[in-house]
Amino acid sequence: MDNPVKRIKFICPRCKSEDILEFEDFISCNKCDLDFDKEFLGVIDNENILARQELKGIIDALYDKER
Repeated sequence: MDNPVKRIKFICPRCKSEDILEFEDFISCNKCDLDFDKEFLGVIDNENILARQELKGIIDALYDKER
């Protein structure tokens, strides 16, 4: 996993926690243990942002369907 750049004021789109680690291209919530791509923050409504773990699940399911 990448090293965190610094702690700053982000709010988790899922659990609304402020206990966030910022990485170069994503944030990681220490409370709910989910990662979110920065490119979606402030662009998509929080309730519609999928965590990286959820996106991976969707991609894996689609990949398995194609086999």
